[in-house]
Amino acid sequence: MNSESIKKIVIVGGGVIGWTAAAILARGLKAENIHITLLDIPGLPADDMAESSLPGVRPLHQMLGFDERQLMSITVASFKLGTEYRGNNISRFIHPLGKLSTTTAAFEQQAIRLHHAGDDTPYEDFFLAAVAARHGKFAFSEPDKKSILSTLSCGLHFDTYAYKKYLQDYAHYLQVTTRKVVVCGLELWPDSGFIKTLVLDDNSKVEGDLFIDCSGELSVLIGDPALAVEYESWADELPADQVMNLAHPHTETPTTLLPLTQVQAMPWGWHRIIPLQKRNIHQFIYCSDMLREASLPEAMQRFGFPSDVSYTSRRIRPGRRAVWWKANCVAVGAAAGNITSLAISELQWAQSALVRLLDYFPDKTCKPCNIAEYNRLSLAEFEQLRDFHIAHQHLMHTHSAFGSLCQQKPIPVSLQHRLELFRHRGRIAAYEYDVISDSLWAAFFFGLQIWPERYDVMTDALTEKELRQQHQHIKAAIQKTVVAMPSHQQVLTRYCPAR
Repeated sequence: MNSESIKKIVIVGGGVIGWTAAAILARGLKAENIHITLLDIPGLPADDMAESSLPGVRPLHQMLGFDERQLMSITVASFKLGTEYRGNNISRFIHPLGKLSTTTAAFEQQAIRLHHAGDDTPYEDFFLAAVAARHGKFAFSEPDKKSILSTLSCGLHFDTYAYKKYLQDYAHYLQVTTRKVVVCGLELWPDSGFIKTLVLDDNSKVEGDLFIDCSGELSVLIGDPALAVEYESWADELPADQVMNLAHPHTETPTTLLPLTQVQAMPWGWHRIIPLQKRNIHQFIYCSDMLREASLPEAMQRFGFPSDVSYTSRRIRPGRRAVWWKANCVAVGAAAGNITSLAISELQWAQSALVRLLDYFPDKTCKPCNIAEYNRLSLAEFEQLRDFHIAHQHLMHTHSAFGSLCQQKPIPVSLQHRLELFRHRGRIAAYEYDVISDSLWAAFFFGLQIWPERYDVMTDALTEKELRQQHQHIKAAIQKTVVAMPSHQQVLTRYCPAR
């Protein structure tokens, strides 16, 4: 290690994002002999009770060396093959994870052609993940690309509090030091503007070479006037500004536990259900101007919950910092930006940002070119996630009070382009570092019954009869596979029974 190498990292924030940062950095930098300190500060907003992740979380866990069976047992986890959506202007549909269960090139264009010919087959029927989830079935993906099971891909549902405890134990095992303190201020190096020390409430100071702000919307570091990083509000585009979480225990062992996150459009926002092995976590993502916290008990009674049900609530301030990395300070999670956890959670994109930080990990000088590239990629990714969330409310909320509020603001130019391109000929605009793949964007649009005006003329190489036979063959292969699959509940009982 040379004199310019990072020797001390200080993480501010003891929520699930802070401990995720500690675990990823301690593991990724294990060979560098870097001392990591986490300052567990009070007053952070409550973490959501449960997480609904995309498939990328599983290779991340493998990179960290986690035993998936153990982790899932401890966090009473279940698998996720997709999300079931119910809107006030659409019929129910499943947005699947995984791939189309066919190797046919330009299959989307074939589906468009048959739709124009009067075929009303739901697009999700060509995804093994969607059909299996609908029937409460589950299987692991096969590496053999010739197997239809190779098209499966799954995320996880897990208890966030138990997950945080697992991360804490792991980080402590990797020699991460913890202190419970309040950060009272920053001291900067006068020549560079880098953070030199943090001043704590016990009159002590902590030095570091790199500082990671995981303090949520408190933004203790990146939001300090000393760094002067502005915050860009997206409140007009994303009017949901509160999230409430409550748990509903299973009264008995469920015989059917669907491997699906469920999302229902409501007049004031969204109702989201994340299934765990011992309980369901209900999340209400809403606009506080439409549903006041004082009226929540009454609203909960309409959902069948007792009036005295306990819950956690946190505020959302949609938007982002102008940059996420300034000088020797990197903001992660809500300290960097915030969107609702409807489709992509804070934990999910925070993990992505932390892995990217390892890719661009600096020395003490924090070269401007390195910082600029990290910010460029991170901000571009976050704006694409914003567009995906806005697409949900714009396309699923056309006939509600919440929808009327959402329609008042023009959608971002990038999303408008994506929609127009798809509506014209079924093409997906390509962007660097797009978390949502082209096939998942297409499946989302098709699920919402957005069918393009035209299809690629190359699909005319086959007759309509030949296309229909081909599609029937794909559906038959999926149905045969689903019948032979075990239930999701059976897999959980065998693979990772809840502790």
